[in-house]
Amino acid sequence: MNLKTLEQHNHQREDMYSRLNTYPQKNGIACSVCREELNDLDGMVLTSNPPRNIGCPSCAYHGYRVA
Repeated sequence: MNLKTLEQHNHQREDMYSRLNTYPQKNGIACSVCREELNDLDGMVLTSNPPRNIGCPSCAYHGYRVA
């Protein structure tokens, strides 16, 4: 059996998370002003309500969404 090392596993996971955590990131939600797709502006989930910063790259709308 050909198993990967712990270092190989950790390196693969770090690469995956670094690709997933690049912002701004499209989120599949339409802007309520211009109907273009909104972006999550950062990876931080705020502990307050509402918890996530969003923004529209087309019309500069900014708001929040529940994560």
